[in-house]
Formats: sequence, structure tokens, C-alpha cells
Amino acid sequence: MNRFTHETNGYEQFPVYKALKDFFDSYLVNRDYEKTISLLGDDFYGLGVHENSAVEGKEEFTSLLKAELKAMPKAIDY
Repeated sequence: MNRFTHETNGYEQFPVYKALKDFFDSYLVNRDYEKTISLLGDDFYGLGVHENSAVEGKEEFTSLLKAELKAMPKAIDY
């Protein structure tokens, strides 16, 4: 079985890669909370999102994200 890496030809076309890239680009690079939230399902549950805590649902994550963006508005490269 071949291993999938960032060097695999066409890796950009994998749906999971596209979804994660869209999420992290909107969240970290563009710092666009509305776009970031729009990419989450209604049953979102995040572990380790914030200092030893978990968030349940879009509303809770939105509150956390808005507070983070207020404290750290600059882009974060990843």
C-alpha cells in the first residue's frame, strides 16, 4: 500500500484535503469567522479547541472564535 503524503500527485484533489484547507485558510489565515463557521456541521464538537476544553456546537465555537479574533486578529500561517 502506498502512503499518502503531501508529495502524492494530485493530493490537492482529495475532498478531505480541500475541506481542511478551506477551514484552516478561513480560520487562521483570513481570520474570517463567518466563513469558518459556515464550514462546520450543525453537530460540530471540538476537542482541544481552547485551553483544556471542548466546545459543543456552532454557537459555542462562534463565541470562542470571536474572542480569539479580538485578542489575535493577525493572520497565522500554518
